[in-house]
Amino acid sequence: MPDDIEIWEDVITVLAEEPTEIVQIEDGASIIPTSEPGIITEVGPPGPPGPIGPPGPQGTQGPVGSTGNNGPPGVTGPTGPTGPQGEQGIQGEQGVPGPPGGLGESPLDGKFYGRMSGAWSIGTAEAPNDNKQYARKNLTWSEVVIPASLPIAGGTMTGKITTATDTANISSGGGHNALEVYGSGQPSISFHIPAVFGANFGMASDGNFYMGGWSHGAAAYKFWTTRDFNYTPQPNLGYTPVQQSGGAYQATNKIYIGWDGGGVRAQVDATDMGRIVFGGPYLSGGRLLYAGDVAMLLDVSNYIDIMAHAVVSGYRTAYLQVGDAYIINGFRCRYVQGYTTGWFTFAFA
Repeated sequence: MPDDIEIWEDVITVLAEEPTEIVQIEDGASIIPTSEPGIITEVGPPGPPGPIGPPGPQGTQGPVGSTGNNGPPGVTGPTGPTGPQGEQGIQGEQGVPGPPGGLGESPLDGKFYGRMSGAWSIGTAEAPNDNKQYARKNLTWSEVVIPASLPIAGGTMTGKITTATDTANISSGGGHNALEVYGSGQPSISFHIPAVFGANFGMASDGNFYMGGWSHGAAAYKFWTTRDFNYTPQPNLGYTPVQQSGGAYQATNKIYIGWDGGGVRAQVDATDMGRIVFGGPYLSGGRLLYAGDVAMLLDVSNYIDIMAHAVVSGYRTAYLQVGDAYIINGFRCRYVQGYTTGWFTFAFA
């Protein structure tokens, strides 16, 4: 913008050297001034605001304002943990002694006195010197009798009883420094589940331990140990038993052997093996002894025994013409015989 254009508030006055010079204003309006300034008779309406210029430099910081009023107090926080205990304070001074009591002094006559019910009385100075134990009550010495052992009857344990430490072996001679069950008959102890079962356990005069009685009735059952078996059971049996299985080709099946009323019979598991044959005379020979020939008509409807205890060793077939034709069979029978001390015929049931 030219320097000869001045702006006062909303009035623009153009001071031009040439009366005909046209001055271009930034908002695009054209003003043709006269040779002399005219008189302003009316102010025109304000023009639109110009664009905002660039921000100016930042001013200097102003002084700090005064302090504001205090805000309301905050909410009280939770209680912290208890601190360590403080040291004990210094002991105070001793108080003034009180007035003397009303006990007074015992008589000064060389005797032993005791006080009871607010009065002094002569008492026995020393307990009797007779190697017994005494206790003093009401100025009088009395003998104290201490039992030599625990009560022998009655009472119920309310806790565990522990014996003294025992380092001896079971096989050592004599009793141990522990619990002893003593008795002249059969010393024992009892085990009892109330309203369920009870039993006694102890040692008999033969040196063996037994269990029984109570819920078992009048019966005692011996405990068998290696002492009875001598470490192996066989010597005490009195005989040598037969071993079942364990040999070549032998399985582990259970074998039964017994008398059936007429002979010795064997069974393997649930299978009957029949009777066992014992001893001689043994069969030393055999033969098929001729028993005879039997002829009969052909009968294909039934099987029949031709001759009792005989077997067929041969046959032949013949035809007989009598009216109708018949077929006749002939059979040769023989007995199967064996020899031990003589010949005998095998029979069948």
